[in-house]
Amino acid sequence: MATGVFESLAAGRQLSVIPAAGRVRIAVAAAILFVLYMGSYLAFWPRTPVTTGDSRGYMAMAQDLSDFRLDSPTIRTPGYPLLLLLTGAAQRPNRALMIVSLTLHFLAVGLLLALLHRFGLGFKSLLWLAMLLLLPPFTQSAGFVLTESLAEFFLAITFVATVAGLGTNRLSYLMAGSIGACAAALVRPTYQFLPLVIPATAWIVLFLSRRSRVYSKQCLRATVCLIAAASLLLGGYSFYVYKRFGYFGLTYAAGINLSDKTARFVERLPSQYEPLRSLLIKYRDESLISGQSHSAEQYVWNHWTDLKAAMNKDDVPLAKQLTKANIRLIASNPINYLDSVGSALVTLLFPYTTPLATRGSIALQALWTALHFMIIGLFFLQLWVVVGCEIFAQSVRIQPAEWSGGQAPARETHFEFWIAYYLSVCFVAYTLLMSAGADTGNARFRSPVDILLILNTVLGFWLWRNSVKSRVSAISSEAVEQMLPVR
Repeated sequence: MATGVFESLAAGRQLSVIPAAGRVRIAVAAAILFVLYMGSYLAFWPRTPVTTGDSRGYMAMAQDLSDFRLDSPTIRTPGYPLLLLLTGAAQRPNRALMIVSLTLHFLAVGLLLALLHRFGLGFKSLLWLAMLLLLPPFTQSAGFVLTESLAEFFLAITFVATVAGLGTNRLSYLMAGSIGACAAALVRPTYQFLPLVIPATAWIVLFLSRRSRVYSKQCLRATVCLIAAASLLLGGYSFYVYKRFGYFGLTYAAGINLSDKTARFVERLPSQYEPLRSLLIKYRDESLISGQSHSAEQYVWNHWTDLKAAMNKDDVPLAKQLTKANIRLIASNPINYLDSVGSALVTLLFPYTTPLATRGSIALQALWTALHFMIIGLFFLQLWVVVGCEIFAQSVRIQPAEWSGGQAPARETHFEFWIAYYLSVCFVAYTLLMSAGADTGNARFRSPVDILLILNTVLGFWLWRNSVKSRVSAISSEAVEQMLPVR
């Protein structure tokens, strides 16, 4: 049986080093699993990848980028369109794109499992976890001409490289994590603030550890790498579109998307915003009456052409005006905005299932739904226990090893494990909050971090299990000592 991370730390050993025989076994298992995985999905999904309404925008940008310059403003970012160009899928989806997307998901899963193996998780546990993460609910994004599979891959690189860089103080890992974070933002603008959130999380974990000052150098280097990469890559692209189209940022869609958050109280927009106010009310009501959406979701997008004609404005100027109007609405009605965000958060936690995963079967849909809610329930259960115990430990100023029974990895001895735990929570929470706060509550937007949510759940229960075992062992030892005769 593989030595657990907590027992290894208690024995003063380093993180798991895979012997040569173990590496061969893992490589063979990975190769067999990859062949079965790729062959199965290509056979069962013969008409993939599938296009959706959002696919057209990415394909149009890919065609625009064929000469490696943008000729018109777009709400899309260049990350995924570049993949479409590289796979020859700019004009029409092809199987090359499907194979690449499936491979990206497999690699993302492999990166997370490699990190767990480094922490000491055994071969059989890794194999079961791999089979779970390669099931259709977590793979279905690869079957669409959408950004989720590519975003998932870059998030996995960012997470694993950053954790390894902070744990080993290797600059190459930190640079890889920084580039991965920027690449994720260029695929999905939701992640444009990730280069700021990651170092903030690292510094918080460092502060909570109290005695881990030795890791301050790693945190500082990570902060510099992430900010430098974001300034160069994200700032460079933002400056490029500013010079070309007059707006500074990755996309001009923020103000349009915020209209979904303010649809229920757009009447409160001051009269100084006329005629925009009346037009928004009109199109919101039309969307409700026509049945396009019972909550007026996407009503601005559905009437975008009409709105531009009525306002006599192009895309970018109109989007800027919508941004100002929506910020004014949110600032004046924060409770209503938070109510809308709360509703979106709930929806984001619902299952993301498509015909690719269910194949039209009610039984499969029920199975994947049950699996999803079980995972979500376990995630929040372990989060409640671990974070609750942490809050208690901090409030009474004790170390984590004390509340756990003496065998949990105190942060000064295993900073890397705690970074992995809290950074995975950070990625999940960031995705949920950004998606709910600035966009619709579409469960698809959560899918890039589903594998990180499961990894965090594994880490949490691993910590919990070993804490309980160490406590039981301590109680048993004490009981035996009391039963021994006094000499």
